[in-house]
Amino acid sequence: MTYRRELGTLLNTETETDLQSLVQTSDTASYFLGICHGAGAIYRLKDGTTIFRLRGDKLDNEFYQKDVFPLAKRYLSENIKLNQDIKERMSKKEKYSVPVLHIASPNVLKIFQEYLGFPIGKKNKYSIPKLILNSNVSSKRFFLKGMIATAGTIMIDKKKDYARVEFRDKPASLLEDIKSCFRSSYGINVSIGKTRASIKNGDAIKLYAEGAIVHPHHLSRFS
Repeated sequence: MTYRRELGTLLNTETETDLQSLVQTSDTASYFLGICHGAGAIYRLKDGTTIFRLRGDKLDNEFYQKDVFPLAKRYLSENIKLNQDIKERMSKKEKYSVPVLHIASPNVLKIFQEYLGFPIGKKNKYSIPKLILNSNVSSKRFFLKGMIATAGTIMIDKKKDYARVEFRDKPASLLEDIKSCFRSSYGINVSIGKTRASIKNGDAIKLYAEGAIVHPHHLSRFS
């Protein structure tokens, strides 16, 4: 990937305007915020500690090692303890590992709660931050790239010449923002259902051709 120059880390942003300036001038920051928006959440632990957590699935280990953990260190861990790990999980059929990162910094929590609109607990009501929606085309594209990697589902059927990118089980407010953001940045149509947004066939291939799909497992679907 080719990124534009950096102005600093998220921790150097003291106001929402500072954060807006950062995403306007840094594709990397926009990409990382898209990753956080897709896979991140704020939780309050039983001991009362509030944390920001990024958690992947069993197919995400390579992506987290190459992209998520390095970017988290770059943007969130300046003079802060960053806890990253590969956790063991057990299903009825198999034992597998998932990548997990959490951080309890008040400064980080402030950014995600006040400036990016993250709720505490389940993300039943949230949307794409206005600082992204009001940003330039490049910032929107990199933000969406991060969201596709962490919250997108890729479906390919080469025999039927069928391709689709979907965002599933999302609140209506987020689905409408996804539709608006893809239209203004890529000029493509997004179909909205009750709990999902779908990008079909030619538009899905366009996203792949223009480098919007970066997760190793997603890329393997197109090969």
